[in-house]
Amino acid sequence: MALDGIRKQATVLSYMGVFLYLRLMFLVCISFMMMVKQKKGREPIDVSEVMH
Repeated sequence: MALDGIRKQATVLSYMGVFLYLRLMFLVCISFMMMVKQKKGREPIDVSEVMH
């Protein structure tokens, strides 16, 4: 009985940690996208050329 409560608490805490990392990654990705955002007047970047 007591182990079920501890297991539930551990599960909730692990999910909280995962969602914290997901939030941080989301913020990093959004800020990176805003930094490399194409400005008007420039020609578009072909991502396939950059990848090779």
